[in-house]
Amino acid sequence: MMNRGQVGLLVILALYGCAPTELPVDDRLVLQHATVIDGTGALPRDDVTIVIQGGRIESIESGDKGRTLSGDRVIDLRGRWVVPGFIDTHAHLSMRLPEERFEVLRTLLAFGITTIRTPAASSEAGVEMRDRVASGEVVGPRIFAAGPYMDVNPVERRIRSGVAVHVGTDADVREEVKRQAASGVDYIKVYRNLSSEMVTAAIEEAHSHGIKVIGHVGETSWIEAARAGIDVFVHSFPGMLPLRGEEFANLSFAEYQRQWHSNLSSQPRDMDTLVSTLLDGRVEVNPTLVMTETMRFSDDSLVLENLEPSFAPTDITAAWRAESHPYTREWTAEDFKEMQDGFPTILETVRLFHQRGVLLTAGTDVGNPWITPGVSFHRELELLVQAGIDPLDVVSIATRNGAEALGVLEDVGTIELGKIADLVVLRANPLASISNTRLIDLVIQRGEVLRPDTLISN
Repeated sequence: MMNRGQVGLLVILALYGCAPTELPVDDRLVLQHATVIDGTGALPRDDVTIVIQGGRIESIESGDKGRTLSGDRVIDLRGRWVVPGFIDTHAHLSMRLPEERFEVLRTLLAFGITTIRTPAASSEAGVEMRDRVASGEVVGPRIFAAGPYMDVNPVERRIRSGVAVHVGTDADVREEVKRQAASGVDYIKVYRNLSSEMVTAAIEEAHSHGIKVIGHVGETSWIEAARAGIDVFVHSFPGMLPLRGEEFANLSFAEYQRQWHSNLSSQPRDMDTLVSTLLDGRVEVNPTLVMTETMRFSDDSLVLENLEPSFAPTDITAAWRAESHPYTREWTAEDFKEMQDGFPTILETVRLFHQRGVLLTAGTDVGNPWITPGVSFHRELELLVQAGIDPLDVVSIATRNGAEALGVLEDVGTIELGKIADLVVLRANPLASISNTRLIDLVIQRGEVLRPDTLISN
C-alpha cells in the first residue's frame, strides 16, 4: 500500500498528461507560471518562467516574458512552488554494499535531494560511487565523499567495513590523511577520541592537500578544533565543551550527553566564545537533529513508524522493526526521561547559532538505525522550524547553505541565472508549512525532469 507521499507523487501524470522523464538536457525546458523560492533568502516571486538549456538556467523572467521557441518542452506550473534541489550534508552510504546502494540513492533523489555529502566511507567505495553518479552510470544525487574516519579506538566492525581507521600518533594521522588524499576523497573526518594535537595535525595535513575536515569531536572541544581551522562540525554538540582522558573514555553515551548538558548550563561564556570562533572561521555546523531526536525518543515505537521505514531497503526495515534501537537499548527509563527533557536545549542552541549567523546545514545521518532515506531529511527541516527558525531561512539552510559549505555555490544551491538546474517542484507552499517540502511533483536534476514515483522502487 502506498503512503500519502507516494500517492501524491503520482498525480503529475494527470496534471501534465505526459511522462516528464528522459528529457535530453540539450533540449530547452520552459517552466511557466511558477512561484519561485530561490534559496537566497529573498521572498517568493509569483508567476515566474524559468528557461533551462543544456542543464543550466538560461533565463528567469516574470510571467510570459520567458522566450519560448518551437520545439521547447513547456510545463505549466501554475499553483506550484519551485525551490532549489535539497542538499543532505550528512548521508552515509553504508546501508548496503556499493552495488546495492543504488536503491538508497534513487530514494534520496525522489525526495528532492540532488546533492549529498557522505561523511565517512571506505575511501575507494565512496570515491567510486561519487564518480559513477557523476558519469551518469548510476542515478542519484551528486556526491561529496569523505574517507574513513580516524580515531584512537574505533569500533572493530567499523574498521572491518572500511568506514573507520585506527591512528595512534600525530604521524599516523598525517600518513592516513596523505593516503586518503591520494585516493581522491573530498573530505577527511576526525572522530571523538582524538586529542587536540592529533586533530590539529589532521587539519594541517588535509588543508595542505586542499581537502576540508569534518569533526565529530569529543575529547577535543569545538573551540580548540575551530581555532585550528576545522571546516565542519557534525551532530548535536556533545563535543562543544571538552571532557578529558579517562573521564571521557569511560562515559556511557547517556552519561556523555548528561555531562554536556551540565557543562552547557555552567559555562555560558564558553558558548559565547564558541559562537565567535565559529563565525571567525565560517565553520559549518551540521546538527543532525533528526538523529538526536530519534535516539532520545526511541523508547516509543511510533518514532520509527513516523519516519516511514518502508522507504528503507526491505531487510533493513524488518530489522529495525524487530528490535529496539541498538544505540539506546541499554538506557534506563531515567536515561530516556533526562535525554528527552534536554532536547529543547539542543533546539535552542541551534536557534542561537542561526540567530548569530553561524553557517547551519541540513543533514540526517542516514545510514544509521531508524534514519529513513529521504523522509528523515524532511523531518530535519521540521525540527529546524521547531527550533524557532523561520521556514524561509530553513529553505536556505537546506539548499544555499549546503552549497556554500560544499564549495559549490557558484553552480548549485540557489535558483539564479547560469546555475545548474537542480530544482524541486512542490504542490504546496513550504513557507505555510515546512512539511510541504514532502509534497513533491517533480525533481529536476541538471535539467533532466524526473518523476519521483519512477525513482522509488518500493
